[in-house]
Amino acid sequence: SVTWYTTFEDENHSVPITICSTIGKGVSGDVRLNGRPASASLLSRVCGFVPQQDVATESLTAAEHLSFMAAMRMDARAPPAARSRRILGLLAHLGLTPCAHTRLSLLSGGERRRLALAVQLLVQPGPLVLALDEPCSGLDAEGSRVVLEALRREAGRGRAVLCTVHQAAPDLLRLFTHILVLASGNVVYHGPLDRAQPFLAEAGAGGPAGWTPSTPLNSMLQQLNDPAAHLDTARVCAAFSFSEQACLLEDYPTSEEVLARDAIRASDIKHISWIGEVGWLLWRESVDGRRNKSRNLAQMGMFVLTATIMSLAFMEVSLSSLAGVQSVRGLLYIIVSEVVFTHSYAVFHTFPVELPVYLREAHLYSSSAYYVAKVLATVPRSLLEPLLFVSVIQSRVDLTAGGGVATFALLLGILFLTALTASAYGIVQQIMGAR
Repeated sequence: SVTWYTTFEDENHSVPITICSTIGKGVSGDVRLNGRPASASLLSRVCGFVPQQDVATESLTAAEHLSFMAAMRMDARAPPAARSRRILGLLAHLGLTPCAHTRLSLLSGGERRRLALAVQLLVQPGPLVLALDEPCSGLDAEGSRVVLEALRREAGRGRAVLCTVHQAAPDLLRLFTHILVLASGNVVYHGPLDRAQPFLAEAGAGGPAGWTPSTPLNSMLQQLNDPAAHLDTARVCAAFSFSEQACLLEDYPTSEEVLARDAIRASDIKHISWIGEVGWLLWRESVDGRRNKSRNLAQMGMFVLTATIMSLAFMEVSLSSLAGVQSVRGLLYIIVSEVVFTHSYAVFHTFPVELPVYLREAHLYSSSAYYVAKVLATVPRSLLEPLLFVSVIQSRVDLTAGGGVATFALLLGILFLTALTASAYGIVQQIMGAR
């Protein structure tokens, strides 16, 4: 397979990057910046990454998503007005102002790519290195052009932009300044885009493809990725390894002076407090809950239906006899069991949907803040559902034995704590499993 690592670079900045991603157990590698080993802490501060499929809370709008990310990523000492100005500026810069109040689930592919890019640019002066995985995947020609032009503008601001692209139209390919072509893990070409076509034409001259100085670069790249072309890629790779461009890459200085020249510094950013993390996570949970009313109402309707069926089964029970007392005790056990399993299983069924978001944002906030916010978000449901459940049953069966409102409130308080504990147990089990 052939992958093109295409880059945009400002004429005054050049940041060579060597990246080895580790996938799965037993796989190891090095991460180097300017040829020198780079720690995860340094990379997280000076590098930004935009995945091919970004995950986020789909019910939020673009502006709300950026507000949450700004609170988590930007300096906590920055006033809210400064964060708002930064968000509005990014929305305008990336052409997202018209869809600022559109839910993420309704955004187009190109808008989602630009929104993910905006998240990486929130912190000023922004990452020195910006890597994107397949930024044009799934987009039409116009969407790809808009995304790549936005990236080209970012490169003009003094940062290196690295993209992986498997196919690119000629007019889109011209937007890049440098290109790295790999075939079976070997370098076919690495250097300025305008020198790629002459080099490949010369290196592949006389081969099965019959490349000539007039062969378009896009056609060459497509043939490199086509097994039916029967290209001798080893020959082309060998030609590059002895080329002048390869020697320039090998001789690139990696001294500490280079690191200082490129201003690679871990910026001094004060992170948001733990209480702030809980507050913003709770805000996001509440917004998501309000915008998924149909799901919550359906769950509540099933809960009330179960209570109605149970009340009909025990409606003739009287506490005036020993058998009646035993029946009511059994009913109370069933009520507690129903509350426990309903609330714990609700977490087991919904958390897998939220798991990708949690794992993607794990570096932004602590697990304890996430846990506390999730538990607090269940408080309204833990109070309302037991109230409806017990009220329906109480209308048919006297659960308080004539104790009145005080006994009913005590029963409701016990069920509220039971529901809250069951939800908290389900959440902690899912978080521990994810970690």
